[in-house]
Amino acid sequence: SKCLDSILEQTYPGELEIIVADGGSTDKTIEIINGYCKTRQNIRLINNPKRNQAAGRNLAIKESTTDLIAYIDAHSYADKDWLEQLYNSYAELEDTTDKLAGVGSVYFDALQTGFTKASDAALKSALSGAGGSHFLNANDIIEVDNAYACLYKKEVLLETGLYNEYLI
Repeated sequence: SKCLDSILEQTYPGELEIIVADGGSTDKTIEIINGYCKTRQNIRLINNPKRNQAAGRNLAIKESTTDLIAYIDAHSYADKDWLEQLYNSYAELEDTTDKLAGVGSVYFDALQTGFTKASDAALKSALSGAGGSHFLNANDIIEVDNAYACLYKKEVLLETGLYNEYLI
């Protein structure tokens, strides 16, 4: 709920298409999403029979009807201006390079369990190779080779063959 609410509260002025790819949740995920689908026409639930993140993202990308794709996972939530900032950054950078695949962003842990807090701290520490200049600790726009909670041009994702479904 926290993740979906954060998407529905976005300041981004364009239309949103929200696709949730469920990989066999055993908690109340389906019930929660179906509740949103009853009141929101822009939310769709699709089944991810392969039950892994890459396969779910690929299904959602193929199902989408938009030119730009942004993703965030259920364990996260975003600031109200997340999509607006991603879109504005992408639009600004798109004219400066022909190598732009997308833009990533900061995110917040929606679960706030001891484990997720510790994981977040570890990922942002030197233990994982994340020094002060690592993208997880960046305050400015920097070039990186991977990121999370990104906005991509759908065409680029399709051209590159989408996410590798063998990398669980």
